[in-house]
Amino acid sequence: MKSCWTCRHQRIAGAETFLGKCGYFEKLGQPVKDIPPNVVDIGCKHWEEKIDPKP
Repeated sequence: MKSCWTCRHQRIAGAETFLGKCGYFEKLGQPVKDIPPNVVDIGCKHWEEKIDPKP
């Protein structure tokens, strides 16, 4: 499922909200944005698969 929970752009650490922030916009030179509750479970057009840091 392409939700924010499985997206590489989601930033949970240090976020003020449980849903985290979206780091996609940093690529465009913009600040990270809060992930809205109506998007977190369905994802968006910027979704990219999260890479597992474990070998």
